[in-house]
Amino acid sequence: MQRSGSIAREVLRIAAPLVILAVAIGGFLVFGKKPQVAQRTGQSNLAPLVDTAPVERFADPFAMEVEGVAVPFREVTLAAEVAGRVREKADDCQAGNFVQQGKFLLAIDPTDYDLEVERLQAQLQQADEEMAAVDVNLGNTTALITLAKRELELRQAEVVRRERLANSRAVSDTELDEVRRLRLSAQNALQQLENQQATFLQQKKTLAAGRRLVAVALRRAEVDRQRTQVLAPLTGTVSADLVNVNEYVKKGDPLVRINDTGRMEVRCSLTVDELYWVWLQGRAGQDATVSELEARYEIPSTPVEVVFEFDGVEYVWDGRLSRFEGSGIDEATRTVPARVVVDQPTQVRVASGVAPPENVKPPALLSGMYVTIRIQVTSPVELLRLPTVAVRPGDRAWLARDGQLEIVPVDVAQTLDAMVLVRLTTPGLAAGDRVVTSPLAAVRHGMPIKEHHEQ
Repeated sequence: MQRSGSIAREVLRIAAPLVILAVAIGGFLVFGKKPQVAQRTGQSNLAPLVDTAPVERFADPFAMEVEGVAVPFREVTLAAEVAGRVREKADDCQAGNFVQQGKFLLAIDPTDYDLEVERLQAQLQQADEEMAAVDVNLGNTTALITLAKRELELRQAEVVRRERLANSRAVSDTELDEVRRLRLSAQNALQQLENQQATFLQQKKTLAAGRRLVAVALRRAEVDRQRTQVLAPLTGTVSADLVNVNEYVKKGDPLVRINDTGRMEVRCSLTVDELYWVWLQGRAGQDATVSELEARYEIPSTPVEVVFEFDGVEYVWDGRLSRFEGSGIDEATRTVPARVVVDQPTQVRVASGVAPPENVKPPALLSGMYVTIRIQVTSPVELLRLPTVAVRPGDRAWLARDGQLEIVPVDVAQTLDAMVLVRLTTPGLAAGDRVVTSPLAAVRHGMPIKEHHEQ
């Protein structure tokens, strides 16, 4: 019995894999064949239905939108022009306050500068008195010179008389020498007075030069005294107050920083494609006074709209694309930094057709606002308009012509919200053509298609 059981187990061990293999082969033969699909006569050659749209000429202006942030047109940091202790500070001289040009901001203790002005005034008065004394001496010397000249004339006449008498032997040689000696003394006295007069004249010039130096120093001291009063040099908002009362400041220390609100700027970045349109439009309307060299390195002045959206309403300021910020393309973003100038930041209007709630609007374009710059472009070159869905990957379009699909490349000029603008120079594409807008699983050039409906 044990031997019969062993044989049965051995047979079962060998037969089981063979049975499983036979079942697998049978299943494959039964279920592995591709089912025969009944072919409907005439359906294999049907062309796919497609939606199409017309290709149209585009001559209207279009808008490019660029994001930007409002920044001050200029930010002025007032520094101490004189040293001293801050004695007084106005309430408006605090960050966030609005100040008018000429508004008092703070005062530095003027005591030292008042004393310097008084000292120089006294020194100037002393110089005037010294010059007056020299003038008196000059007057006296001039009078003495007049007398000395008269004395010399008398001595000369006496010498002439004595010489005539000496010729007739009426006077001795001793008497003649004596009158000649007196004439020489008179000449010497006159020469001394004239030398003294020249000295006084030179002394007066020296004193006058010294007086001018004192006068200049006095004006400088008066200016320094005025500089102890710090006034707002422009109208704007205080962005930072950097000192407090009783602090000592040195010459050159920053005191307060003011943002100019008379004009504002918007910092933005243009892509190369957007800059292309600005250049293209600017070249068409280039000012004849702008040199070719300037045109190469300056951005064309282009009118723009600065738009700020608040509570679902668009508020608009007029601006102009003014200049590049820098001289090239930003290496990180591959865009061109630029600046937009808003000359009247308080002149804001609401976008047409939109009513602001409760008639509330921003009072001015404020620093730090995130805005949209809308650039209106009138293309000087002819363009075609296609639906956005009609431009396929790789800048290709599918045309429907005579019941066939043609694949043509397109030269994309600008992509807008619902349409793509292409240049008219695109080969194989013209106004009046129809482009396929519906998707297709597989396409080939020349495949048959059927338009579903015309738009």
